[in-house]
Amino acid sequence: TFQMCQLAYRLIKARAAKEALRDEQVLGNLTHDGSAVTDEGSRERLLQEGLAELPAEKRAEVESKVRKLIQVADELEDEQAFDIRREKLVRWLDEVTGWELVAKPDEVSMTVGERGSEIIQVVDKKTGGRLRDSHVDQIFFFGLVVYLTRREDFFGSIKLIVRLLGDTENPDREFWFSRAKVDFNLRNVRDVIRQIESALEKNRFKPTLGDHCERCSVKEHCRAYLRWKENGGDGDNVASFPPTSRQRLKVPQLGGARRRTA
Repeated sequence: TFQMCQLAYRLIKARAAKEALRDEQVLGNLTHDGSAVTDEGSRERLLQEGLAELPAEKRAEVESKVRKLIQVADELEDEQAFDIRREKLVRWLDEVTGWELVAKPDEVSMTVGERGSEIIQVVDKKTGGRLRDSHVDQIFFFGLVVYLTRREDFFGSIKLIVRLLGDTENPDREFWFSRAKVDFNLRNVRDVIRQIESALEKNRFKPTLGDHCERCSVKEHCRAYLRWKENGGDGDNVASFPPTSRQRLKVPQLGGARRRTA
């Protein structure tokens, strides 16, 4: 979030506003929760609890979409996979920055490759049908954290899968994690952490304005967005400024990264 819009990051992490989830967010949450459990009773309970939070007039439509997406997710499960861990946090403490990198892929499992060697599979499910750059960035971050937690005892390959449940033709987009780029990737992560720490110290977060703001969960509490709308979408020169509340963040985060607290 910080790289996409520093001010949105600040507002979200400071919990300046707790917005009602958009329909697509509810759809995604229910799909992830439902596909993470294999017991039918537990799955049904999770779905009904989530649907109960929606307005009555939207429940039937959302339920129909969620059940179809979960069915697709079930059909795409790798029957050869073992040691499967679903929706589990993976943590690694970076002693250089003092930050704890935290990833939560939908699934981490083991499988056997064509040559008989074990492979770690990291899967991130998306309800849409189009691969975005942010999806690729996220799955490689997941792969980095998984690798860092296993580099002392696992020397095989790591396959990264972005699973587009809305793409019936080509749902699985596969990538391979490269050990050769670990140092480079870690430098990039640490650079973003330093940018966050600098913004926190100065309490100044630059907004990134554009049509994407219309989909932001905190737009109604963002002064940069409101000014941008008042100017008819002309806001490229809006300067950075702190939110109304100057309360410091207790736990700054970088996407899936979190500073360890005492």
